[in-house]
Amino acid sequence: MLSSYLIIRTSTPDDKAVLAVGREPAAQSVEKVRRSLIADALASGMAEWFFVDPKYPGLLAVVDLLDPEPGRATLRAAITNGDDARVQEIGRTIDGSRLAPPYAIGLGTHPAIEDGLRILKAAWITHPDSFALALTISSLLCGSDGKLLIEAVGWGRTAVALRPNNPLSHYCLAVALSDFGFGDKGHAVEELRRATQLAPRFAKAYGHLALILHHDKNPEALSVARTAVELDNKNLYGHLVILGELMAKREYVEAASVYQRIAGLGPEASLLPDDSSEQAFTAGVMSKAVDQIQVGLIRIDRPFEAYRFYLDGNHGGLISSNGHPDDTSHYIPACAAALAGTGQGLDAPPPAERPAIRKHALEWLTSRFDVWKEHATAFPALAASSTGLIASPFGPGPLLAASGLFAGRTDVSPGRARDREVVHERMNHWLSDRDLAEVRDDDWLNKLPADEREQWRKLWGEVRSLRDRTAPSKAASPPGGK
Repeated sequence: MLSSYLIIRTSTPDDKAVLAVGREPAAQSVEKVRRSLIADALASGMAEWFFVDPKYPGLLAVVDLLDPEPGRATLRAAITNGDDARVQEIGRTIDGSRLAPPYAIGLGTHPAIEDGLRILKAAWITHPDSFALALTISSLLCGSDGKLLIEAVGWGRTAVALRPNNPLSHYCLAVALSDFGFGDKGHAVEELRRATQLAPRFAKAYGHLALILHHDKNPEALSVARTAVELDNKNLYGHLVILGELMAKREYVEAASVYQRIAGLGPEASLLPDDSSEQAFTAGVMSKAVDQIQVGLIRIDRPFEAYRFYLDGNHGGLISSNGHPDDTSHYIPACAAALAGTGQGLDAPPPAERPAIRKHALEWLTSRFDVWKEHATAFPALAASSTGLIASPFGPGPLLAASGLFAGRTDVSPGRARDREVVHERMNHWLSDRDLAEVRDDDWLNKLPADEREQWRKLWGEVRSLRDRTAPSKAASPPGGK
């Protein structure tokens, strides 16, 4: 077990003194710093270290002695104690131009501060040669839109100019360029290659480079992604590129394995730019990949693998962006379970396991059916006598008069008619989908135990009923029979 203190050579004239922060009294550490030939650099380094690890044992006491100014001491205490309200209060009134770069960065990037850029830019006025400030401002602006993203590129270029041999400066600039709305991905690739030349083990740079190359269909993408993952097995972009390459080749079994690996990676604390957008991008890709992998496994005749993939990943409860219930969240795994549970596929499970799998298929289809039924019957006005205004159940459509939904009325709004048509089309699909034939058609149902057979017939009867109730109404005949 590592000790909770740090030993640093202080470069005193006799080159014998060392700092032991967390083990020796704070005053003793401070005296050694002040006697050092690199006293200023050590004091600055201590301040920077505080903002990287503010709860390191003994560090606060040393920094407070090196920098006793009351305002900054109060800020450090609030950060150490996790007093976000106090940090926020200090941040509202503090003049960033009076802060040294480490303090400005520590405060400007603190989660409790809402306008950190104000503090950082004010500090830049006083310290226009601070590489750390330029790098931090660029990273905070990454993922923005329009003019802010243009500004991120400018700050990234400033960081490169200040430290042309620092891999982080090239990485920050590349991130800004690759997110640029009408930007320069070719230049971003150049900057990422430069970052990896300067830091051959810079996994994040390799991952980002692999993603751009994959987007441009560059055959080098896969090897770069593998390098990123070899350097850091938690590299999201590297894994995503490998996933995309496998799916493009229809190697769905391997793709499912990579997907599960990505799903098991939790977000890590990092000071690098684009971490939040990386997580958001990954979530978006993964939400689409779920269905593609399951369908792919079914189509290569491995429904049991698709069923297990769904169970292992717990991919449920998705709602589509257009407000419709997302049928695929349970429907595709239900199809996989129906096939596997009736012994279909190259990977058919043993007969003893099939009843439990069919039970899952029934549960998932029933769950999806209940959602569709709820949306189709969301209007309480079929038996109402009063007039009220209620919205379309499938999102922001025109408001409808409740009295307009009495049974027998044909003057339903186009929006409502389309809502019902969606349900009607979906139920028709259920009743014709070949993947469900083994748990729907009589020839197959007759092979199931009697109690299970009746449960399935009950569900399909309800599906047919909902399909018929949501069938489009026949338009009234025009005058004169035309």
